[in-house]
Order: sequence, then C-alpha cells, then structure tokens
Amino acid sequence: MDTIQRFFALLRSGLWGKAVESSLFADGETDWDAIISMSMEQTVTALVFDGMETLPPALRPSKANVMKWFSMVVRVEQSNKLLDRELANIVEFYRGHSIFPILLKGQGVASLYPRPEHRQCGDIDLYLGDDYERAKELIASQGIKLGDEGEKHVSYSYNGAPVENHHYAVCFYNPRQNRILQRWAKEWLSAKTKTFHVRDTEVLLPAPGFDAIYLLIHALLHFIPEGIGLRQVCDWTLILKTYHRQIDRERLIGEVRLLKMEDAFRTFGYVAVHYLGLPAECIPFPLDNVAEAGEFLLHDILEGGNFGKMREEDKKLPQGKWGKVWYNYKHIHARCKKMKVFCREEARWYPYFRALNLVYKKLHGLD
Repeated sequence: MDTIQRFFALLRSGLWGKAVESSLFADGETDWDAIISMSMEQTVTALVFDGMETLPPALRPSKANVMKWFSMVVRVEQSNKLLDRELANIVEFYRGHSIFPILLKGQGVASLYPRPEHRQCGDIDLYLGDDYERAKELIASQGIKLGDEGEKHVSYSYNGAPVENHHYAVCFYNPRQNRILQRWAKEWLSAKTKTFHVRDTEVLLPAPGFDAIYLLIHALLHFIPEGIGLRQVCDWTLILKTYHRQIDRERLIGEVRLLKMEDAFRTFGYVAVHYLGLPAECIPFPLDNVAEAGEFLLHDILEGGNFGKMREEDKKLPQGKWGKVWYNYKHIHARCKKMKVFCREEARWYPYFRALNLVYKKLHGLD
C-alpha cells in the first residue's frame, strides 16, 4: 500500500463521512509527513484530517504531527466562519437595496460536505447580472476600495472577506463558444434557483443542472493554463452525487455537448469515480477508453497542486522582462498543446487570449 493510495482512502473518508478501512494502515509504514503535505498542496487538509480521525489511535500519526495538522484545520474553520459571517452580511446589505445576488461555488457547495466548515474556502463569488454596475457603485459608496476589474468580475474586501462581484459567471477563451456559453449561463441564472441558509440569512444558489456544468468549466479553465487541486474535483463530485437524480440527464448531456465539454466531463468523471468514490451512475457518459487521459489529469493535479503552485515554485525564470515574457509564452504554449485532450477549443484559444490580454494591458497602462 503506497502513500497515494492511503491519501485517497483518507480523503474519501472525509469526503463521504465514512470510516476509513483501518487495515490499509495496519503495517505501521504510513508516511504521515507526506500525507499531510499532499493534503495541504491539494487544499483538502481538513478532509484528510477527518479521515485520519476515524482510525484507531494506535494507527494515527504521532502526537506532534496531529497537533500540527489540527492547527491547520482550525485555520480552515476560522476562515469558513469569516466567510459565513460576511456572506450573510453582504447578502443582507444588497437586499436592502433590492439587489438579490446568486452565490457561485464556495459556501453553497460547502453545505454539501459532511462537515461544511472543513471545506477549504477561498472567496465569496456573487453573480449580479444586470445589477453589476449598481452593486459596484453601492460598494464604492461604503468607502470600500475596488480592486482590479477583469472581463467578468471585480474584487474587493468586505470586512476582511475577499469578494468577487460577477457580471458574467464564467467566460470561455474561444469567442464563438463564449457567446454560446453566455446564452446558456444567462438562461440558467435568470430561471429558478435554489437556496440555503447561512447564519439565518437565505442565500440564492444556482440550480443543480447549472452547477453540474459550471463547476467543471471553472475547474477546466484554471486547469488548462496552470492546474487545479483536488478540492475543485471534490466540489464537482459532491454536486453530481447529491443531485444526480434531480438533474435532467438528457438536458445535461445535450448542454455538455453544446458547450463541447464531453471530453472534459468524461476525464474528470474518471478521477471522481476511480479515486474519489463517486458512483459511476452519476456520470451521464460512458467512461470507456478514458483511463489514459484520466491518469494524466490525476498526475498533473498531484504534481502541480492547487492552481499549479507547486510547479510555479520549481520554475527558474530567466532574467529580463522580455526573457520572462518569452519563457512564459513557451511554457503556456507547450502546456496548452497537452491540454487539447480535455477541451480542444479552449486549449487552442488560451495562448491567443493571453497575448491579447497582454497587449490590452500595455495599451491602457495596466502593466
């Protein structure tokens, strides 16, 4: 039994709230330092800790390791408390001005976990749609400084919590496919939503049929240029497991194909089924002949860590501004060639998107 197998056994335990099979750890050869490091790199620290806690005391790591690990879990819990508090506050603030944002990802997905406070959180993503500009003005009127504004969102800090206000939920790099994507997203986000409660505040969420595709697209668009951690795959896995009987299967298949995401759905589905324990019936596509691509995806995730940060540390950038630009271009181009197996159109368009974005920043003095 190697470290990776033990790591995934613990992760599945935390993800599904079930006891890990203790016989996997009975030989006393567990490399706990490596497992803790992997959990940090993949931003699933608290989930893997939960799995460890289901082991008999004799099979757990040393007291020193447990205390170090527990301190990380406490930080995850504290971050979630901050986001829960400020999510409730900002939703109430906007509602006071007749704006009703829809929460994307984040704490809404966390509510599906056995222990929501143990999903490692990021920021608060709010879809404002046609109220985007008015919401920006309201935030500015509170003396809050707005950060960088991109094509789809603007960021700011709300009482210490990082927030992104979205005009668009997500954008493709391919302009033609992006037009199709925007029509698809607007149809879903303008229709019936669901809700959950945080600190007695009702928060709007997208419908499960939207999230089943949106979370995959969001993960893929980070994966193509840089990489992702297992947390993103865990989120998508829980959406599919929780709602697969409620989601219109034929509509899901049709929309995945419309958005040219079938290869990505099948490949990510392979990892979700074979490593995270998702029942295969939750994937509406066959997983035949996808093992090679699925193993490549998993290897890239484990090697790069969350958003490819582990790879970034290994980069040795050349000196000089244009040397770095050329190095990054070659790196991006080489990576995107490999990523065509997951989503050909987006992998093909990303280098052009990056180049045009650089030119735009130069012309407008943003770099």
